[in-house]
Amino acid sequence: MSRLSHHTTPPRHLEAILSEHAALGRDRVVEPWIGGLVRALAASKPGGAFLHAGGAELAAWLMDGMDITTRLVTIPGDPAQREVTTRHLGDDIRLAVHSQDPLDFLRDVARHRFHFIAFDEAPGDIALLEAAAGLLAPGALLLINALPAGDAAAAPVAAFLHGQPGLHVGWLPHSTGAVLAVRSPERAGPRRGRRRGAREPARARRTAEVGSG
Repeated sequence: MSRLSHHTTPPRHLEAILSEHAALGRDRVVEPWIGGLVRALAASKPGGAFLHAGGAELAAWLMDGMDITTRLVTIPGDPAQREVTTRHLGDDIRLAVHSQDPLDFLRDVARHRFHFIAFDEAPGDIALLEAAAGLLAPGALLLINALPAGDAAAAPVAAFLHGQPGLHVGWLPHSTGAVLAVRSPERAGPRRGRRRGAREPARARRTAEVGSG
C-alpha cells in the first residue's frame, strides 16, 4: 500500500511568523503534522481556558482551532518572541500575552484550572512543568512539542510525567520526542439505584394489574 501524502493548511499568520523567526535566527518549531494535531485538539475544547509557553508559531496553531469563546494565555518567555506574538496575533480578543516570568505567572494563577497547556519545548526547570501539571483541569491536555535531544536529557521530564498520579502519557512518533498527556477525569461517586432484579417484582405486579382490569 502506498503511503498517503497529507496536506495541512497552515494558520493565516504562520508564514509571516516563520519569516520573522528566521530573521531572529530561529528554526521552525512546529512541524505541520504536529500543528494540525494541536489545532484539532484545540477544537475539541470549546469554551476552554488555554495556556501556552513559547513563541507565536505554536500559539498560531492553537488559535486556529479555538472557537470564539475559548481564551488563550501565552507567555512568550523573551521580548523578541513577545513582540512577534503581539504583532501578528495580539489583535485577537481571544489572546492575552503576558511578559511575566513563566514560573512566577504559573504560581500566581495556582487557583485557576486550564483545559489545554502547551509548551514549545520541554521546560529546563522541572518546577515549571510541576506548576503546569497542577493547573490541569480533569480531562485537560498537556502537550510538549519537543523534548531535549538524547535519552539522558529527556529522562527527567519523562520521569516526572510518568510519576504524576492521574496523568496518562503518550509519546508521539516524532524525532524530537513530542509528548501528549491527559489528566484523568475525576472519578464520579458510586451510582445508587436498585438492581435490575429488584425491579422485576414491581414490573410483574403492574403487568398483573393491567391484565386483571
